[in-house]
Amino acid sequence: MNIGPFLRICNFFRDRNELVTLNKLQTRLKENEINISKTTLWRFLQENPIEPYGWKNRNIQVFVKQKPQIQTKLHKYLRILFENRSKPIEQQYQEVYLDETYCDAHHTLSKTWIPLKFNPYIDLAQIGGQHKMPPDRPSGAGQRLVILAAGTRDGFIPNTNLIFRANGSGDYHSNMNAEIFENWFKNTLLPALDRPSYIILDNASYHSRKQEKYPTTQSKKGEIISFLQKHQIEFTNFSNKVDLLKIAKIHADLFPNSYTIDEIALEHGHMVLRLPPYHSELNPIELIWGQIKHFVARENKTYKIGGVTELVEYAMDNIISAEQWQGAIHHVLSCENQFWEKFKFEKPTEPLIIHLGESDSDEENSPDPPAKRSLLNENNASSNACSNSTINNIPILISENLSIPDSIINSNVSSL
Repeated sequence: MNIGPFLRICNFFRDRNELVTLNKLQTRLKENEINISKTTLWRFLQENPIEPYGWKNRNIQVFVKQKPQIQTKLHKYLRILFENRSKPIEQQYQEVYLDETYCDAHHTLSKTWIPLKFNPYIDLAQIGGQHKMPPDRPSGAGQRLVILAAGTRDGFIPNTNLIFRANGSGDYHSNMNAEIFENWFKNTLLPALDRPSYIILDNASYHSRKQEKYPTTQSKKGEIISFLQKHQIEFTNFSNKVDLLKIAKIHADLFPNSYTIDEIALEHGHMVLRLPPYHSELNPIELIWGQIKHFVARENKTYKIGGVTELVEYAMDNIISAEQWQGAIHHVLSCENQFWEKFKFEKPTEPLIIHLGESDSDEENSPDPPAKRSLLNENNASSNACSNSTINNIPILISENLSIPDSIINSNVSSL
């Protein structure tokens, strides 16, 4: 059977922005006097792929990641990291990975070995002597535990873990707010960092509270006027809300509105670096969370929030080692290299700066400043091979054909 009609039909539906299904293929083939059952059609397509088409899940993130604005943010993020790692070790900024997660009181393994004919209403002595069965998992998720932590290639940063009980069983984001996060960030995390660091985190709203609230369409007229007066922006007393908002929007670009935690970090000699939107696989702590949750699921016997809290604390202090963190970071480095090669980003090079009338030795030993703050203060918002890797067997893959300087890949991995 010729594959040509199938390709034309797929192109036909694609041009009309329609989904290609087996039923549609069969119907169009019948219109072309090709009668074939769906079973035979499916088998034929499995044995004879219609390149470039393939049968796979429609994951919206795959398409979102390819948007130009997302790729631009990805490029800036990777460039900052690569340039940092290409410097001498003593001048590099430490990379600190930060994130939140949650764990339910009823979190456990979905399957276990039990007698196939086990009946809880029959005396256990009849089927297992004195051996007791593990308790049945209670219905629902139970109370929820919110976990906030940060780590480097050496493991979790000591004495900085924040673990507390959520008010409900909903998403943990509803139990974390900017006040809690900023207080932990300023008073717990930053004092524990002993060297200048890039603090890498995602784009959660409580990570990105602006220092000043800019006027929006939801703002009252008086709030817009107060903003204009604060920044000494001229306006007429007869202007309506729409005109005032336009004036505020025009002038807003002249007053960069930075994030609160960015300024706090700068005061302590650190820089905040936000992950590109929809790229949580570039944060190695995500793999660490998976290992902790697997340990809790395997050892959870009480199904009580107190017992789960003890298991989480034990796992973070005794189960997760520096080697596991390094394995997760190596995996992320592999993902970064894959993205760099996939999108054919321009090879990062150090700029050549010539200071006329100055000696080369004046700044020979001074560390280079970190990347410009403008690259970090953008308003940034999880599927590919990187995000689907196993947790307990993290691959360490660095391609030999990537267009990245060898010094970035080989010489400075140990200094992250």
